[in-house]
Amino acid sequence: IVNFLEHDSRRDETVIVNDPDFLFLTQFDFPDGVQVVPGRPAAAKYGLGAQFLDFDLVQICQRSPLEGHQTCPFQNLTSSDVHKHYNVGAPYAIHIQDVLPLSSRWKSLVPPTYDQYPLLYAEMFAYVMA
Repeated sequence: IVNFLEHDSRRDETVIVNDPDFLFLTQFDFPDGVQVVPGRPAAAKYGLGAQFLDFDLVQICQRSPLEGHQTCPFQNLTSSDVHKHYNVGAPYAIHIQDVLPLSSRWKSLVPPTYDQYPLLYAEMFAYVMA
């Protein structure tokens, strides 16, 4: 992803991040009204739920601090918030301007999340928190 961004001049595109075992059998399209713009990614609804709220979120934030000493943004989420806005999975649609900051944050959250949930979905929970 970093190499692509460093060597490509497009800056008003949507990037689709997909799992390697996914295959589109028809044209990929967004539902009516969904528009991916900087700061507003989109993703498929996924059934992971709010399980990550039971993790030690303070510890995860301490191991992956935000710049400027911001507070942990996902620490005060409710189960209802997660089900409405954060219950997502692949494919992820991200504006090209957001790919590098989002993927960097995602990458930094995976190790502390995996330490608390050493199973397959740790990276997906980390994406939700990113």
